[in-house]
Amino acid sequence: MISKLLFITSRYFLPLTRSALERIRPNCETLVVSYDNFDHIGQVYAQHAEAFDACFVSGAGAKQAIEYSCPNISKPLFFFQVSSDGMHRDILRLAVESQSLDFSRIAMDFLMPLGMGHSVTDYLAMDDFPSLLIRTHDSMKQLHTGNLCWIEELILREIRELWQEGRIDLVFCQYSSIIPQLEEMGIPYRCPFIGDEHLGRLIDEVLIRIELQKLHDNHPAIIQIFPRHSDGEKEVRIQELDRNIREFIRANLLDCVVQSNQDCCILITSMKILRFLTGDFESCQISAWLDAHLDFPATVAYGVGTTVSHAMNNVQIALEFTKYSTILHTNFGKCVCYFSSKTAFWWNWTKLYEPSIGCKMFPCNFIYRKNDRLYI
Repeated sequence: MISKLLFITSRYFLPLTRSALERIRPNCETLVVSYDNFDHIGQVYAQHAEAFDACFVSGAGAKQAIEYSCPNISKPLFFFQVSSDGMHRDILRLAVESQSLDFSRIAMDFLMPLGMGHSVTDYLAMDDFPSLLIRTHDSMKQLHTGNLCWIEELILREIRELWQEGRIDLVFCQYSSIIPQLEEMGIPYRCPFIGDEHLGRLIDEVLIRIELQKLHDNHPAIIQIFPRHSDGEKEVRIQELDRNIREFIRANLLDCVVQSNQDCCILITSMKILRFLTGDFESCQISAWLDAHLDFPATVAYGVGTTVSHAMNNVQIALEFTKYSTILHTNFGKCVCYFSSKTAFWWNWTKLYEPSIGCKMFPCNFIYRKNDRLYI
């Protein structure tokens, strides 16, 4: 099945993005939609994202606005914007076009929220351009107060003051959503767009990640669940466990095969279902359900492999860690996260074996960290 990519851009970048995609002609379906401002962008994402495999958004600030307004990001989210090299080329092009320009009178909007000056002269004096993105993210985090438009409002307020005081002649924009206001005030601007080669490379990388994700989602997964303490009522508890597991599967319309024996209940499913059950490896829905419906504790172990027998072998390896945990073991053989039925807390794998920590962690729940080598 062909992959589908969603592009969310400002109104200014909407025709530029569509034209670029027509030239690049990526091997996927695409849809380009626009947003008005950062308060609006989360609604656009929520409206369209579910129908696509991944989403691109025009600018790092716009991506952060989506992450703030949509805490449950359901699809992979990426941003595209002109690189620092591209920005330097555009500044050089501008210098060639008009050699009389004073760079100290050309504002750069993305510097203003950082408190690092405002002009091209200030920008060119910097020697650590990659860290600008990190500083922008930290600035948004520290100053975010619920109003996602605050950064656009801050930039516009400072640009208006500089323009009214006669201190600037032109604005270099990365926050393209402010362009309608600049046009209303009659302020000249320049807003460089990402090059076709750069955008095409980003799209190809994301399409590869999507295909790898689809491949991994089809890997078989085994979930093994058993009562932690039998207390002479093992058969009754297994029956109760089996009944509640089947109710959980029906309630969530899961594609699972359930098998029960005298010791435990086994679910045979796929990595895709496992991702759903764990909220993309952030929690454990089965544990939460069983905690709410059983009057005895149960252990949940996950195993993933390239075949069913491989997954079954991995779930047995997982069970070797402890009989009192919710854990996951895959063919990559690393268990790096402690989590409960509702929340997750990440641990380094090496610390698991430290005597001072290991004994405290064994009565807890374990699962893989989603950003480690689970998908690589």
